[in-house]
Amino acid sequence: MIKIGSRASKLALIQANMVKDILEKEGLEAQIVEISTKGDRIRDRKIDQLNSKGVFVREIEEKLLDKTIDLAVHSLKDMPSQIDDRLIFTPPLKGEDPRDCFVGKDIFKKMDDLNNALVGTGSNRRVCQGKNYFTNIKFKAIRGNVETRIKKVQSENLDGVILAKSGLIRAGLDGEINFDLDPHIFTPSPCQGILGIEIRKEDKKLFEIFKKNSDEKTLFRMETERAFQKELGADCSTPMGIFTEIDHDKITLTGSMAFDKDDRINYEKVSGNISDRINLAQKLARTLKKKSYKKIILAGAGIGSKNNITLAVKKALDEADVIIYDRLLNQEILDPYRNKDLYYVGKSMGDHVLSQDDINKLMVDKAKTGKKVVRLKGGDPYVFGRGSEEALFIKENGLEFETLPGLTSGIVCLNTAGIPASHRNMATSISFITGHRSENQNEDFKKYAKLPGTLVFYMGLKNLPNIIKDLIDGGIKKDKKIAIISNGSSPKQKVYSSNVEKVLEEIDLEKIKRPAIIVVSDTVGLREYLNYFESKNFGKKIALTRDYESTIKDKEKLEGLGFDVKIVPTIKILEKNTDLLEEKFKDFSYDYLVFTSKNAVKIFFDKLIENHDIRDIGKVKIAAIGEKTKKEIEKYNLKVDIVPRNFVGENLLDQMEKYVKKGEKIFFPHSNLSRKKIIEGLGKMGDLDEIEIYDNIRAEKEDIDLDFDGVIFTSSSCVNNFVEIYGKDPLKNTKIYSIGQITSQTIKNHGLEVYKESKKQSVDSLIERIVEDYENEKN
Repeated sequence: MIKIGSRASKLALIQANMVKDILEKEGLEAQIVEISTKGDRIRDRKIDQLNSKGVFVREIEEKLLDKTIDLAVHSLKDMPSQIDDRLIFTPPLKGEDPRDCFVGKDIFKKMDDLNNALVGTGSNRRVCQGKNYFTNIKFKAIRGNVETRIKKVQSENLDGVILAKSGLIRAGLDGEINFDLDPHIFTPSPCQGILGIEIRKEDKKLFEIFKKNSDEKTLFRMETERAFQKELGADCSTPMGIFTEIDHDKITLTGSMAFDKDDRINYEKVSGNISDRINLAQKLARTLKKKSYKKIILAGAGIGSKNNITLAVKKALDEADVIIYDRLLNQEILDPYRNKDLYYVGKSMGDHVLSQDDINKLMVDKAKTGKKVVRLKGGDPYVFGRGSEEALFIKENGLEFETLPGLTSGIVCLNTAGIPASHRNMATSISFITGHRSENQNEDFKKYAKLPGTLVFYMGLKNLPNIIKDLIDGGIKKDKKIAIISNGSSPKQKVYSSNVEKVLEEIDLEKIKRPAIIVVSDTVGLREYLNYFESKNFGKKIALTRDYESTIKDKEKLEGLGFDVKIVPTIKILEKNTDLLEEKFKDFSYDYLVFTSKNAVKIFFDKLIENHDIRDIGKVKIAAIGEKTKKEIEKYNLKVDIVPRNFVGENLLDQMEKYVKKGEKIFFPHSNLSRKKIIEGLGKMGDLDEIEIYDNIRAEKEDIDLDFDGVIFTSSSCVNNFVEIYGKDPLKNTKIYSIGQITSQTIKNHGLEVYKESKKQSVDSLIERIVEDYENEKN
């Protein structure tokens, strides 16, 4: 008895029975064994979200290896490019038509009719190909067997679905097809329409049976398209396809490929003798990979404040998949990008995380996987940043690059120290000089003594005695002014001033914190008049205690006022029940939509516009608990109808009672920590439908310096979480600022003292109180 392993779907069983018929014609008894796979069991996610290759395969192969079954029947397009060494495919049976086709509403007669259509598919490949060809096609992700997908045309109000023609033919549903899609545009998945008959290597008898029943053209197609797929290193979720045309001894291959579903898909074509099919397929794959490689951006992060990056650099970081960054840049620049692939490759004296060769290789390797790579360097990439070396390496490895300049420390640190880099009749030139050399390479600094303007030495603190000696030997004026700027353009900036003759006597170099920059210029004397930076309030350290994303703008506002601000995250936001939310969007017929947090607003509307038109919520009236929530709603160009004067839940309920009529429908998306009083109050005034769309949970403990002068709490959960994570000790000798009465009561419940409470329940109002407090101290 030959046991045939197969998935349990209708189409899979039809295919298994095709193999069973072959075996029985050869005089063998055969039985089909139905096997459940990961792809069959998990139906609430797209295939590419299952984080696994061969999601319709693995369990079947395990049964084959442990000899529970004797052979396995797959759709060969579902197979990963590599299979277990102990298994092989038999020569294939005659393949079916490999093209994709459209099944849908009768008004769609030809492929070009699909522009502006809403089309269902679970394939990243088809999405990429469709977006490349059409100007305004819309796609909706769907899962399920062939019959289920066709039914979704009605149940999900689609214009139609794209399916493999071979599956419809085998299932006897080819009469449903509106038209076939051009395979040179919608290039099919490798081996689409071919059955993958998998056996153990030692089963020679089965191999010979299927060899006798195989089809030569299908075998050529299988070998060619599997070679293409293997060279790409791709699986069934990768947006790639290949269409094979065989005419006697000539073969023509049309291939397409993108690294990601949001990327532009590239097309290539090769032709040649059929005997050279494997080389042609590999060549096609390599050409497509190279075309899909991303340009590497070499970007300067500037020095000091995170606001010192350029708009061009910010845009590059926003679009990046991978950020490879150095030590000498403000790490807060990376805060909005913690969800990206971040690689720290920083170097300090005698301590290299990665060698320069390894950094070069990392950049190129990541770009060759289709990732958008930004190599982020402190200052400017071409000013003592080895940017030109990295650019040459990128070019030598066949990739493109672009360099985005950054503010270099020789400009920024002099500015914040109150030392002009140039000044009429005082310093008419600027020289940037590296004070550090490679091993066994000595530098004679005498030549710089003759330069008339400002000398700026980078990385020269350790070598300063040699620099000073050479400058004096070179004839520089001994009373020439000199300054050493430590941690320039940061809250920790310190400036040490002297002259060339006395600097080594008057300043203890061992006590100066790195990074440091050295300035030799008569303009150092202007510092007493031009030092605006250090007069700002960098002496006060303020901690914000929500999550990173919610506090970044508040941090920027406080920093703009002169405070040294750190984020001590106490909460983490996790989306949930988005499938339930999606169901509500399908028939959103509510009179009122209520929001009590920015997070709820963002999750609700981002999920809405992912698959719907924002107008689908109709003329619903929107209520917001406060100004910040209102502003978040207005980002989506929507008007907020109800906002209470005081930003607490009770006041929101009071305001809504003036508007809501009995029987009117209210929708309230909220967090797991929403107060029951709000939910109960809304339920009493109308027909309430409420869903928890995110969890507000405690953040993990981080290695953070908890030395600060003031701390801001904007909710009870922030207070409770802070105490649970870090204890009460860091709060005992600091000023605690509270956003309102409920938060203040929670602080007091922990035996702590509220220093100041916001006059109005908003962070902006709280910041005003902190500024008032500081101004009073100064005066």
